[in-house]
Amino acid sequence: MDEAIAYYKVNSSVPADTLYLLEQTFAQMKIWTPKIMPGILTCITVVITWFTMAVGNKMLHKNTGTGPWPDYKFWTLPEKFVWFFIASAFFVMLQMEPASTIAINVLMVTTLMYCFQGMAIMLFYFSKWSVPLLLRTLIYVLLFFQTFGVILLGILGVADVWLDLRRLNSSEQESDT
Repeated sequence: MDEAIAYYKVNSSVPADTLYLLEQTFAQMKIWTPKIMPGILTCITVVITWFTMAVGNKMLHKNTGTGPWPDYKFWTLPEKFVWFFIASAFFVMLQMEPASTIAINVLMVTTLMYCFQGMAIMLFYFSKWSVPLLLRTLIYVLLFFQTFGVILLGILGVADVWLDLRRLNSSEQESDT
């Protein structure tokens, strides 16, 4: 980052206001990158693990008819997991170091997990409504290349904790009585 700033300072074609903005941005990046790097690395690990498990389970179901887990569209996080999300959001808002730094990393990971749950809900309804593969693919592309789509999946995943959007718990309660 220091070399990039030095290059832009020597380059006379960069306007002064743009150079100032770049210096401020790089200064903030130097502060925040080490703070959020554990969360980023954990999220990368979780994504790789999730992808491996989801695809592997799908391949096992397709080839053998059974797999170690039910279909991904029925996947859900434990209900108490939402308290990690709520507590980390609370500590991020308090802005007390080092709790805030730890909380932002936990918030990143929990948000990713609820994004996965939102994706499971989306797959559940795609399957239920028999959405054609071409339309599904288009929606996947739009969701992942638009920041709002990923946020929407996260909101959908958190909402499922209290609203039971797929009605998975109601069938369990009916079978218990």
